[in-house]
Amino acid sequence: PNTKSRQAALTLLGATRDPACYAVLLKGLKNKQFELAAMDGLGLLGNPAAMPAANTTTSTSIALRTDLFISFSYQSSISIADTA
Repeated sequence: PNTKSRQAALTLLGATRDPACYAVLLKGLKNKQFELAAMDGLGLLGNPAAMPAANTTTSTSIALRTDLFISFSYQSSISIADTA
């Protein structure tokens, strides 16, 4: 697969909200070609435990990390609302 396909796959993995995808997305953070897509996927996955790993990335801006944090918060609020 080409780079764009792999990037799309990382984003879509997060959209599944399957916790089994967490490790793959973290691995994507370690590759500059896939870093942003992996962060998108982690945001969609909604696992706040990924924040420390996201803070170690080299090419992502503070604004993107803030967006990721907001995404985690939003996903968490949806989960809480769904159980109420």
